[in-house]
Amino acid sequence: MISIQNEKINNNRILYIELKSGVYYNNHAMIIRPKLIEEINQRDVISRDHLFAMISKHYESANRSYSYRIISELVRKGYLFKLDSSTYSTRAKKEFSYELTYPEIESYTSGYGDYVIWDSNIFNKWVNHLRSGVITFIEVDKNLMNFVFDSLKNKTSQRILLNPNKSEFIKYYDDRLLIIKPINQSFVMPNHKISLEGLIISLYSFKILDYIFSQDEIIDIIKQIFKDYHINLDKLFHFAKRKKIFNEFYSFLLNTVDKEYLYHD
Repeated sequence: MISIQNEKINNNRILYIELKSGVYYNNHAMIIRPKLIEEINQRDVISRDHLFAMISKHYESANRSYSYRIISELVRKGYLFKLDSSTYSTRAKKEFSYELTYPEIESYTSGYGDYVIWDSNIFNKWVNHLRSGVITFIEVDKNLMNFVFDSLKNKTSQRILLNPNKSEFIKYYDDRLLIIKPINQSFVMPNHKISLEGLIISLYSFKILDYIFSQDEIIDIIKQIFKDYHINLDKLFHFAKRKKIFNEFYSFLLNTVDKEYLYHD
């Protein structure tokens, strides 16, 4: 049964319609019940299934279609922030961005196809001490690595390593070091930045970073990244599968990151 009630607010007549589902409309705009907002705000991260359960409690007859519409309205009004296809956050978090320590290095790399450039100082916001050395990572197409390496040798006096393994890295380590490595296209953001999800995977799997940070520091950095930023779990797990490390990486996250950040249907 549909109940219709006219109510005067600020001298404007507004039509309220409550459908059988319990979903309210105000001139076709959905009205969200405050009790639902209060319950949602008690959590930082919510899975879609948990949202469905909450909505069913506050809108007794709401079907799945109406539940989706309520979730969409919560996102539109800024009560929820979509993390991936099945996970939402209740907290707005800052956008991920970074500046290069030596921005002039990027000018040496432009013109060689697509590339990603970042350096070790990107992690400074999450560690308690600052390292004296800076390692700049330049990721390019594997077929262009030798060409970029030869070109950079004529443009900078910095030591350059071509896709070194860990022993080579330790042997030739320098306080200002350039490392050329194959690009992972999936990690790329606009303006040749590395994506946040790509950075997490690199921190976990790129063995050279084991020399820069202790295992405890890597754990602390990853935990803090999840607290500071919205992580797209679909993208993160896709990267892990592409690198064939999904099972071990997922186990690592379960033992490292607060469970509320790992909802994933």
